[in-house]
Amino acid sequence: MMNDKAKIRKSLLLKVYILSGLIILFGALILNRSFESSAEFWTRTYARFLQSAFGPLISFIPFSLAEVFIILFFMTIIVLIVFIIIDLAKTRWLIGLDKALALLVVVATTFTIYYSTAGVGYGRAPVDIPQYQEKVENTEYVSIVEYFIEDFNDCAADLAFDENGSVIKPYTVSELSELLRIEYAKLDSAYFTSYTAQVKPMFLSFLFREFHITGISFAPTTEPNINYLTTDAQIPSTMAHELAHSKGVMREQDANLVSAYVLLRSEDSYLRYSGYIATFYSIISLADYVGDKDKYGELYNSLSLNIRNDYKYMSAYWRSYNFVDDLATWFNNLYLAIVGNTGVSSYVDRPDIGETPDPDTGDPIYYIEEFSPFQKLYFHFFFE
Repeated sequence: MMNDKAKIRKSLLLKVYILSGLIILFGALILNRSFESSAEFWTRTYARFLQSAFGPLISFIPFSLAEVFIILFFMTIIVLIVFIIIDLAKTRWLIGLDKALALLVVVATTFTIYYSTAGVGYGRAPVDIPQYQEKVENTEYVSIVEYFIEDFNDCAADLAFDENGSVIKPYTVSELSELLRIEYAKLDSAYFTSYTAQVKPMFLSFLFREFHITGISFAPTTEPNINYLTTDAQIPSTMAHELAHSKGVMREQDANLVSAYVLLRSEDSYLRYSGYIATFYSIISLADYVGDKDKYGELYNSLSLNIRNDYKYMSAYWRSYNFVDDLATWFNNLYLAIVGNTGVSSYVDRPDIGETPDPDTGDPIYYIEEFSPFQKLYFHFFFE
């Protein structure tokens, strides 16, 4: 009995040492992320080596290792919690404490590995994507929006739509992944890793759909993953977004910007259509600042009926899967805040708005002080 207690105490001490080491390492990684130069160096060396070394091998595996890891991780957590409860109920305090420390070691190890491959990258320099920096007068807003409405409508005219109003994707996930590899190969910047991974459909898509998760990129396995039950209009933009993460772009707003750039400059109508679907709200919002309260509705109604029906379809589709959406949003917001993002608000592209009084009525007049990243990207395509 005394020998068993000695073994348990030795096991407890070992786990305390391991846990302490992991906490110190995690703190060092947080410190590393706090400095842009060190975060950049870490991402371009350690994280890039993992992606280049293991990415091609993992892409050959037909299923998502990320999903396997997630399943095993939560199963391990649940099993350990059950065993801890049993030990405590039987007053086996040391054994229960040993399993509790084992649980903490599993969680701390997972978090540390993940943070070393993904978290540090949140401290990198801004992504290297063209942004138009010159002043744009509000007298030009309408002509700019109309220019892109014409192309958006042209894209829709090239595609087929089903009876529910949804665009019909003309490619398989595998074919889309290959098309996006070609588009990403056009990026002429050392900011991104050279290897572009294969995007994998998730087996648990039905579950992720309930959480309104359209895709994930899992840095430890270098895998971008797509929820294949996402609406067809959103699949290319989601895949391009997750590929951006797998190529070293960690901040959500940066990954959104890369996805938009890759898709909107594509010659493929379906890819470009998805880029518009994901970002058009940002450029059409310019109509709110031209001094004509009816202009936004006028421009929106000039979008083809197929596009407007697709927006309605997407809204209705995701509203039908909202049982755990609030919970998922809360966890996602917490995660993004922890790793250095501004929470789920980082997914939304917003300009900085200023306010001045109307000299005649005194009512507030709103104007754009600083254009949003998407708007600057659209301006880049329009002017340059």
